Amino acid sequence: MEAFRTKDPAGSGYISPLDFHDIMVNVKRHLLTADVKDNLVAITEGHKVSFPYFMAFTSLLNNMELIKRIYLHATQGNRTEPVTKDELLYAAQTMSQITPLEIDILFQLTGALHHTGYNHPLTLLAAGAIAGVPAASLVTPADVIKTRLQVVARTGQTTYTGVWDATKKIMAEEGPRAFWKGTAARVFRSSPQFGVTLVTYELLQRLFYVDFGGSHPTGSEVHKSKSIDTLNDIRLNADHIGGYRAAVPLLNGIESKFGLFLPRFQSRHQQHTIESSSTGSKKTS
Repeated sequence: MEAFRTKDPAGSGYISPLDFHDIMVNVKRHLLTADVKDNLVAITEGHKVSFPYFMAFTSLLNNMELIKRIYLHATQGNRTEPVTKDELLYAAQTMSQITPLEIDILFQLTGALHHTGYNHPLTLLAAGAIAGVPAASLVTPADVIKTRLQVVARTGQTTYTGVWDATKKIMAEEGPRAFWKGTAARVFRSSPQFGVTLVTYELLQRLFYVDFGGSHPTGSEVHKSKSIDTLNDIRLNADHIGGYRAAVPLLNGIESKFGLFLPRFQSRHQQHTIESSSTGSKKTS
C-alpha cells in the first residue's frame, strides 16, 4: 500500500502501467517469473491501474498455492486439463480468499503469456496500405524533381542542370503545387504494394521460419547467465551499467536469430579469478 501511495501522490487511486511495473519488480520480485515480469505492462492493456486492481494482483501472487488447489479441484486432480474462467470461478467459491477480480487477472496474465503475437493477414494488408499513403505521398516532390532530370527535354521545354537548379526553376515557373503533381497516382500505385509486401513477408516468415542457431565449435561454448541480475557481482563502470544491461538481451537475441557468435570480453574481476584458478591448478599438478 505504501508503494502505491508513493506512486500516487495526488491520491487519485490510479497509477500508470510503468509505475505498476516498477512496484511489482521492486516489491514482489521474488514472486515473479521472468515471463510474468515481461508481461506486467501488457496485462494492463495500456490503461491506468486502480488500487483495487493493484491489491487483487498482489493477493493473487501471494495465493498462488491456493490457486493451484482450486485448479486441481476444478479438474479433479488432472494437472494438464484446461479450464474455463467460469469453471475456475465455480471451483473458487469454496475458497473465500479468492475473488472474481483475481480470477480475471489470472486469465488476463495467462492470455498475455500464451499470445502468439500474430496478426490476421487482412490487418497486415491494411496496415501496410495505410503506412504506404504517407510513404508515397511525402516523397512526391523528390520524385517530381527526379523525373524532370531524367526526361530529355523537347524543343522549347525548360532544361535543368541539377537538383537545386530544377527546384528553383519549377518553383519560379509553375509554383509550389507543381511539386505535388501525380501524388494521387503514386499513392494508388505504392500503397497496395506496401500492403502486399508486408503480408508476403509475414506469411513467408511464419511458414518457412528456420532457426539459424547452429552449433558452436568444440570448446567455444559459453555458459550464458539466465538473468542479467547474476552479473551484479561483477564490478562494471557505473556510467555504462544501464546500457550494458539493455544490450545483453539484445545481443543474445541477435545471436539466436541470425546464427552469430559474438566475441566475449572478460572483466578484470573475471580474468583475475580465472588466472588464480589456473595458477592453483598448476601448483597442484
